[in-house]
This record gives sequence, C-alpha cells and structure tokens, in this order.
Amino acid sequence: MKDNVYEKASLRVNEHYKEVKKYLKEHNYEGKILVTALYGSQNYNIATEYSDVDTKTIYVPTMEEVILQDKLLSVELNLENNEKANIKDVRCFAKECLKGNINALELFYSATKITENFNFDKLQKYAKLICQANPFRVMACAYGMANTIDKTFSVNKYQKQLSNLYRLERFMEKYFMEEDFMEAMWMDNGDDMICINYKTLPIENKEAIPVAKDEYMNKITMLFENAKLYYENYDNLKYKQAKNVLDNFCVQMIMKGEFLG
Repeated sequence: MKDNVYEKASLRVNEHYKEVKKYLKEHNYEGKILVTALYGSQNYNIATEYSDVDTKTIYVPTMEEVILQDKLLSVELNLENNEKANIKDVRCFAKECLKGNINALELFYSATKITENFNFDKLQKYAKLICQANPFRVMACAYGMANTIDKTFSVNKYQKQLSNLYRLERFMEKYFMEEDFMEAMWMDNGDDMICINYKTLPIENKEAIPVAKDEYMNKITMLFENAKLYYENYDNLKYKQAKNVLDNFCVQMIMKGEFLG
C-alpha cells in the first residue's frame, strides 16, 4: 500500500520539476535548480493515497539576477489536483534553515527529490549540523504550527488536524530528547499508524474530538515551556558553524556554480 503511495508521489515530483522549469523559463530566470523535493506527509511516513503531493524547489540565481532584482524569488505554483509547487531562492532557504523552519529542514531528508547536480548532496553532508543549529527555534516552529491548528480547529476537518497534532507532539518529544532530526521527524513504531488512522477513520463520538485535541496541545505546550528553560543558555557554536556553511554555500553557488565546502 505505502509503496504505491510513494511511487505515485515520485511520479508527481517529476511533473512538478517540469512545471517549475517551464515557469522559470517563461519568466526569464536563468539560474539553476538546486533541488526539487517533496515536503509533507511523505517525509513523515504517514502518507495515504489521499495525501497531497507538494514540492519545494530551491533556486540558485545568476549574479546578474542578484544585482538587478530587488526581491528574492519566492512563489507558489498551483498545479492540478490542488498540488502546490513552491519555489524559493537559495538565500531564502538558508535563512529558513537557520531559523529552525521545519518545512525547510525536512528537505534534506525528503522521500523523493530531483537534483540537477551534486551540490545539494554536498550540502546534505552538513544536514545534521544544520538541523541542530537552532534547536529552540525548531521547537518553537513546531509549537507555532500546533497553535495554528488549535486556532483553526474544526470538526469538519478534524481527522487531518488531529493527525498533525499527534505528529507534532511526537516530533517535539523525540527532538527534545536530542534525537536526530530525521529520526524525530519519521513516524514509526506505531506512531505512523496512529497518524494514518486519524486521517482515514471516522470518529463516531465527536464530543471526544476536542478532548483529544486539548490533550495533545497540553503536551505540546509543556514541551515548548521545557524547551525555553533548557535552551536558555544554549551554546550557539553549532549555529555559528551552520551559518558559516550556509553562507559559503550561497556565495559559492551564486558566484561559481559549485559548492566547494
């Protein structure tokens, strides 16, 4: 079952890649695609046949574009079946990584990705460092995502929302225990089936829905409050090292077209 889901997603990533290339050409962007990668449920091992197939593409501008353009490229293409193809300048990607943006960091471990060269693979060697560079901001990002779900919670779409709340609670707990980002992100040992069941099975007693939602939010809030105390005096050496890697990556890719490390 899961194999079929991921095979279909992989095919859609190829289509996204083609659409992104078409968009860049039509809008006179002459730089390079660093990577086009899946983001979302496929990367967490909780995808179903109904899961969205969304991608992020990291774009490396030319020197001329860097000098002449006022804004960094950041656009979202709406494709068929309500699929989204997000395109971001590599400098945006670097900033998001340093801010602990989970949706940026997960690209390092995407279930399916397309690269035009080996430069993203070279950067991926630093993935663990980058994913641990700003651990409190990673926890804050997960907490913020959970709060957004809490504020927009609706019994009409509770299945996906409860699935995401459970996933975020498990991610925060594992990441806070200093597990590898990928291990924290990947749902297994039954967590995957809990997330999938929330998304696919109806809950007959709708009175229990807010109770489950509040239970997860209470755990998420407690984890976030603990993180604030734990990381209060966090040594930022890893952050400095990760920033140096990402700064060098952006400069070298834009100026030379190759990451030298």
